[in-house]
Amino acid sequence: MMRISIFFTCIYFGIAAFSSAQKPAIDFDTYKTWSNISRYELSSNGKYIAFLIENEPGGSQTLIIKPTNNKWEKQYIGATFSGFTYNNNSALITKSGGKLVELNLKTKNENDQPVLPLRKESPEPVSIQRSDIHENRIIIKSLFDNQIDSIDNVSSFMTAIDQSAVIINVDGIGGQPELYWYDFKSHSKSKIWEGHRGQKVEFSHEENCNYNLFKCISPLPEKNTSLPEVDIWSYRDANFPDPFTPKGNSSETFFSVSCNKDHFVTKLTSHGERLISAKGDYALVEYRPGKFLWEAKWNENAKATIYCISMANGRKTVVATQSSYQLLEAKISPDGRYIIMADNNLKHYISYDTKNETSKIISKRSEILMRTLYSSINILPFETVWVDSSHFAIRDDNDIWMFDASGKEECANLTKSYGKDNHLSFRFSSVKYLNKFLLLSTFDEVSKNWGFYRISLTKRGSPEKLSMGDYYFGGNGPLISKAEKSNTYVIVMEKSNESPNLFITNDFIKFQKVSNNHPEKKYNWMKAELITWERPDKVICKGILYKPEDLDSTKKYPLVVSVYDSYTEQINAFIKPNEYSTRNGYGNWLPAAWLVSNRYLVFIPDMENRKEDSILYSLQQTTTSGIANLINKFHYINKDKIGIQGSSWGGELVNYIVSHTTIFAAAFSGAGFTDQISRSGFSDAISTRYYLPWVEGQEGGSLTDVPQRYIDESALFAAGKIKTPLLIKHNKDDGAVPFYQGLQFFRLLRRLNKKAWLLQYDGGGHGVNPGKNLEDFNIRLMQFFNYYLKDSLPPIWMTSIIPSELKQTVTGLELDSTGKYP
Repeated sequence: MMRISIFFTCIYFGIAAFSSAQKPAIDFDTYKTWSNISRYELSSNGKYIAFLIENEPGGSQTLIIKPTNNKWEKQYIGATFSGFTYNNNSALITKSGGKLVELNLKTKNENDQPVLPLRKESPEPVSIQRSDIHENRIIIKSLFDNQIDSIDNVSSFMTAIDQSAVIINVDGIGGQPELYWYDFKSHSKSKIWEGHRGQKVEFSHEENCNYNLFKCISPLPEKNTSLPEVDIWSYRDANFPDPFTPKGNSSETFFSVSCNKDHFVTKLTSHGERLISAKGDYALVEYRPGKFLWEAKWNENAKATIYCISMANGRKTVVATQSSYQLLEAKISPDGRYIIMADNNLKHYISYDTKNETSKIISKRSEILMRTLYSSINILPFETVWVDSSHFAIRDDNDIWMFDASGKEECANLTKSYGKDNHLSFRFSSVKYLNKFLLLSTFDEVSKNWGFYRISLTKRGSPEKLSMGDYYFGGNGPLISKAEKSNTYVIVMEKSNESPNLFITNDFIKFQKVSNNHPEKKYNWMKAELITWERPDKVICKGILYKPEDLDSTKKYPLVVSVYDSYTEQINAFIKPNEYSTRNGYGNWLPAAWLVSNRYLVFIPDMENRKEDSILYSLQQTTTSGIANLINKFHYINKDKIGIQGSSWGGELVNYIVSHTTIFAAAFSGAGFTDQISRSGFSDAISTRYYLPWVEGQEGGSLTDVPQRYIDESALFAAGKIKTPLLIKHNKDDGAVPFYQGLQFFRLLRRLNKKAWLLQYDGGGHGVNPGKNLEDFNIRLMQFFNYYLKDSLPPIWMTSIIPSELKQTVTGLELDSTGKYP
């Protein structure tokens, strides 16, 4: 019997042996031993940093502790970091054998009997601990009078917001949850709420909320098994029939608890409602009977309503009702005084005063919009940062706008259109303020560089540049941490050819590198180049070309095109070979780093400028025109050896593209739709993209409105035109794109005698599970591309029939040297 063996990985891949002078290519051993920086921590004074490097050495980890000025460094293999002491004089380390030692940061000496605490202890008025003897008993000790109380049958507890008491969740005699208020000073205990048998209580916390919150989880009524097993759907339902989604077995209701003497309990949510947020004395609640947003385009029963609830008296008022299928979003100010809304039907921002129960428009019509993937659709942006209790900032595609929720001041372009005028995109960073300035993560739309600007919150003027460069630090979510008691920041920065490392800064102008993790230097790595071209309809397109660092322009290289989304914003990002992300296809295609290391070129065009009524056609034009531009510009691309790969939405693109062009020598499609007609009547089990109406947007109308468009954009109906060998991966338990979409496509290709293979991985869902299945998938995909794009020997699974009864017995991964071909 033939079995997979990591020993034969190089044979499977058909990788030529390199001389000792050349760097090795990436393989599965690389995946398993790739080093990267994980946990890191600054001392509170910002003078020291500790961080871990995983898989350094391979299979272990190394703890590094050093001053942020890089004057010295201590390394501990296999150790973990236990924290800095409160006075910043020492660091506590747990060595590989489990021994705790103290490193004196001034003398650099170790003490194997540490006595300093991590934090300066401040005496608490009350101590609450679980009993070591009785699991469900808590012991409450007051430091006011040293009185000790014990309470039994406790499931959970939470300290009151005002620190005057503890709220205790007790299992009642009848199996029902009961909440008690235990006052720390009087030592009195009173019941404030009681549930029903079978219910459970979970406490929750909201920052800036004046009330304690808890969630009651109730089981659904028991079924009467003597009644018929029938589902009943009506045209009046808020949701369309979805028999594939597992039914829930419980419901959730939120409550708030006041800290006054009455301990008032307010019910915040009912069936179909969700708690958006609770701030100050108010809760923001949304009622959405339909779980699919776009159902409200035609179904009145699916439209949402926004409520405000006073947690002080339980008063519930309607703030807004969705008037069309357009998105209605709401947020609440940090003190609960204002609820702000983005009404995409009115194209206005609206503010609701919770105290006066009045609403007003606080923006000018259509003044602030953000582009979407559809060329004809714009929406109101709603990424916000609150500056104070009434003022908040919103970013559009390029600039930052300031709003006054009270409506006393007109909204204003805080960055004075500097972003739009200079092709910059300002984003909010995790560092809210920097010396009375708003720190802005900034993207240059032309050069694709990233950096930082700042804008004053007290003086109006243009934003000030701090730094810009060809690095990447997380895009919309830069990884920045601040020292607790100093203006010292640590940020993760990377380049396309340099691994992520830690940098220290005080001003976001100068950066001091404090880590030095570069596993990529051991391998034939890649470099990225920004590509710009014009589509046949005169639309300007962009993409990334990845090529080996040792590229020889006198040779010919095969090209693999990866299609899914838009990635030029991340051209300076470092893509780890084992990274689980969209840019690596979530394990559903071969990563760029792997392909380039094995002497492929990789092209990733931005999938933007989608025409609403012909999305697939417009993106096919983007892809094929981009390839034509590359062939004309770079003569080292072998135009006869071009492959394409994509999964999910990218798989749908691949299916369409290869059925409408013959330029590809090989194609891989993972879990993509092939038939828009059957898709238009299907709702998947897990997606949040609302596939049913999304198809209507993609085709420019419903199936009865434009039936020909559904046919034109279905690869299934163009299968007879396919000339490209196609490898399909689709799993039976796929909850996003049903298995029949891939299966019916494969069956038709077989019937038409097209070269096609179908891979199905048990339990893989919409992807492939990490481990043996993902390794197997990557090997087969590499073998497939190697045969068609590099003229390597084919594997046996491509040249021979492997019966299904030999599953997990015969892999067929060995290369076929008998002269057979697929």
